[in-house]
Amino acid sequence: MAMRLKGDEEHQRPCVKNGFTLVEAAITLAILAIAASVVIPSMGRITRAELRRVSGQLSGMIRTAYDSAALTGQVHRLKFDFEKSFIVIESTDGDFQIGHVDPEDSSTNLLSRLSIPEPSPDDEDAGAEGETEDELNGFAIGQFLGQMGNAMRSGGGEFSALGKGLTLGDKIEILRIDFAADEAKVEKGEGYIYFFPQGFAQKSTIFLQDVDGRIFTIKISSLTGKPTIFDEYVEKD
Repeated sequence: MAMRLKGDEEHQRPCVKNGFTLVEAAITLAILAIAASVVIPSMGRITRAELRRVSGQLSGMIRTAYDSAALTGQVHRLKFDFEKSFIVIESTDGDFQIGHVDPEDSSTNLLSRLSIPEPSPDDEDAGAEGETEDELNGFAIGQFLGQMGNAMRSGGGEFSALGKGLTLGDKIEILRIDFAADEAKVEKGEGYIYFFPQGFAQKSTIFLQDVDGRIFTIKISSLTGKPTIFDEYVEKD
């Protein structure tokens, strides 16, 4: 019988390799790069689709507030909570107190401070010459809204929420609301956009932004209350 030495067994034992070879590591990195090139744009499309969906829902709320104000004869408004990224429709449960309001009166509500001021006689004379019919109508509506804003006091009627509202989630935020009045804007705390039973809305521009910095713009017409959505940043008129 042939004898096998211990040294011979150790010499014949197969060698076990640990880790990746350079080729295997290169293949793995290539696969990860391809997967990232597919996943990252897909995530961008998801957030963009979410921004478009939220903008569409907000547009529907604007139309609802405008129509409901005309049907019920009550002033409606959209309430924007910047901290909670939450929007809800509110309506009055009574009539506002009508009367002269001092512009420095701290009891006036947000609309009074953001409304279009009454035009001066010089403005009226300028508007009578060379203006188109649409411009004159817009001028008249602006004057009306300015008078409404200066006549509404916060103590005249309370607002109550209609429905559950719209939560934007953690991927979308309310960036800013611009109003027709010069330099009037809201970008923190709470903001309001008003809709009147007479068929007018407070002219305003809403900016929504997603986590990737994309911005959608929603403009509200004062004459019709119609919202228009832009899939980019558009300055107020």
